[in-house]
Amino acid sequence: MIVGEQHIENALRVFFHEAKIPRKYLSIECDLRIMKKCVSAFIKALEEIEPVEKCYGFDETKVFEG
Repeated sequence: MIVGEQHIENALRVFFHEAKIPRKYLSIECDLRIMKKCVSAFIKALEEIEPVEKCYGFDETKVFEG
């Protein structure tokens, strides 16, 4: 599986939307911080299914940069 920053961002947004994690006390800014921290964990989880190759120049810090 070949992924880029936008692929990971879209997949994490779908994951968090489908997980329906209660956000009663979380701000949008906090949500974004949580999603950013989950990038490397999400990639590791994907690797349990299929090897992950990152697009040339892939940079985890650019995921959710807007």
